[in-house]
Amino acid sequence: MANIDLEMFMEKLRRLLYENDNDTWIRNINPYIEAKKPEIQLLYEELAYLIGSSCFKEQLHDLGNWKTRLIQAAQEAEDMVDMFVSSAIIKTNYRGLYQASMSTHRSLGFRKKKLLDCSLKDLKGVMDHLKSIREEITSNKNLVKQDMMMDTGFEATGTTVNLSATEHEEYIVGFDDDVLLIIDRLTGYRKKLDIISIVGMGGLGKTTLATKIFGDSLVEYYFDMRGWITVSQEYSKRDLLVQLLVSIGRSVHETASESKLYEMVYQSLKGRRYLIVIDDVWSCKAWDDVRLCFPDDNIGSRVLVTTRLAEVAGHASRGGFTHNLGLLTEEQSWELLCRKTFRGHECPESLTETGKHIATKCGGLPLALVVIAGLLEKGERRKDLWEKIAERVGSYVINDPKGCLDTLALSYDHLPLHLKKCFLYVGIFPEDYIIQVQTLIRLWMAEGFIKEAGQRSLEEEGEYHLMDLIDRNLLIVADKRSNGGIKSCRLHDLLRELCLKKADEETFFQKVSREQRRLLFTSNRNLDSDSVSSIVKQRRLSAAPDVLCNIYLHGFTTYTRSVLCFDYGGFSEYRTTNWVPSFLLLRVLDLLNIPLVDSSDIRMLVHLRYLAVWSRKESLSLKFDLRSLQTFIAKGKFQWPILSFGNMVMAHIVIW
Repeated sequence: MANIDLEMFMEKLRRLLYENDNDTWIRNINPYIEAKKPEIQLLYEELAYLIGSSCFKEQLHDLGNWKTRLIQAAQEAEDMVDMFVSSAIIKTNYRGLYQASMSTHRSLGFRKKKLLDCSLKDLKGVMDHLKSIREEITSNKNLVKQDMMMDTGFEATGTTVNLSATEHEEYIVGFDDDVLLIIDRLTGYRKKLDIISIVGMGGLGKTTLATKIFGDSLVEYYFDMRGWITVSQEYSKRDLLVQLLVSIGRSVHETASESKLYEMVYQSLKGRRYLIVIDDVWSCKAWDDVRLCFPDDNIGSRVLVTTRLAEVAGHASRGGFTHNLGLLTEEQSWELLCRKTFRGHECPESLTETGKHIATKCGGLPLALVVIAGLLEKGERRKDLWEKIAERVGSYVINDPKGCLDTLALSYDHLPLHLKKCFLYVGIFPEDYIIQVQTLIRLWMAEGFIKEAGQRSLEEEGEYHLMDLIDRNLLIVADKRSNGGIKSCRLHDLLRELCLKKADEETFFQKVSREQRRLLFTSNRNLDSDSVSSIVKQRRLSAAPDVLCNIYLHGFTTYTRSVLCFDYGGFSEYRTTNWVPSFLLLRVLDLLNIPLVDSSDIRMLVHLRYLAVWSRKESLSLKFDLRSLQTFIAKGKFQWPILSFGNMVMAHIVIW
């Protein structure tokens, strides 16, 4: 994700150079930025190329914290540019506020020299930091190339075939209808070769379902030959062909060429009614690499594909049958949990209510139910212990040592760079939150995650991003519009846990916990606490308003760019003057769940792109000039006219 931060940095420089000519203070620093722009542009292009290069992508992990350093350096550079702009605009247009904000800065340890000189020096330091990272990555790339040239005997001489597909699954719940439907399609009247796809999110049991079908007595009787290959994200065509030949009982000579293996597969299947399962397909290319192996002799042969990606399912089936595997119902979830926990025995009545609650918390995902059942089976069967587990089902599943997180994380790891931030951002919403699609897309726009492509607008491009995440089974459609479009969506609880874990690793956003709130209120301006420091240094915060006020007491932060307050926090009224001076670089401010009585300091937030507010008093005025604002949402009572547009160019205004 590092090059996204670099892109945003470069965009800031462009806007600084070409879109602020009316600000005298900014014009005075343009010669320095103009002189440095070619150097920074070249630096960005080289870094983006290195980061995107696949030939040594895996080896970059050996550089340790290079990625974190790169992101931090790019963010620091962006902060410097934004401070140029905000300080200039505030000084020019709001002199009283400028003096107050500069006084706050000085009292919190800012150097007394001019902000311009200070910022230019810091920007030069950031550029030097970026250069050192580039040189380190380039050096590592050269080492990798040398290693690859020396390692001429890299290819393994043997192939291990994944036999897990033929292992017996002791308990299968909720698949009866799916099994009957797919077997009926497999053994139906259609004589031409038929490609059938099973698609669904990770952990639903696609492989388990395919295994049950593969081993069904009717299927075994109907087909002359059955074979199974597992593709996964990383594969080689040769390995797939060897897997397939071994699974249908053919011996393979280790020196056989790839073309010879193709011919062996084709001839082995020719004239036979066959069923081949291709499990865990992650790309259309993987299907294309084996498609020509399958002869069509008009005798009812079938290929069964399992994938998490709707695009792959559609590409493979092409007019054939795609089966969307859904989540288990609450009844099915409880049945599976009981079977796995009690192994045929009845659940004690004293545990039934809590047990059903645990089953519901698994969100219909078989993988989660199996993990939790293993925990319940091994532990003491006490109601108080089960109640504790019920409170933290997602945490137990994500931290399962058997690799449950790895299974779910595969979908995240496979995302292209531009979708990773979009997906992680969804995790900032509360658990079980129904997310309005228009709101989500406009937040993505405000965060800078979406770039215009061709003739499509930013919002249209955001819709493509959304549908891509839905097709990858990472978002669930909650409601549709009358025209069939997506109105709202939601995130499965366990995928949200994954988001929270990844967001913590990436320092992407912080959902302030009760414990962190307590530390924030009791730390007496001491930022030595790692927990408190992690809040103050976050780019994005999901927090109650009292948290924002206490961050203000701890000091000014150039880190935070987004604040979303989903928690009402018991406030009957709220004043932004309590904390706005600490968050001058905000791009997103969502206070739609908190009633405001004063908002005058919002005018200082000159970088705001998204603003959502709620007022109970008609005297509240929002007459300010926020030139970057893209989306404005207002609920309740306001003094009219509600806005003074000035230099603002807004795409979306919503008044409730």
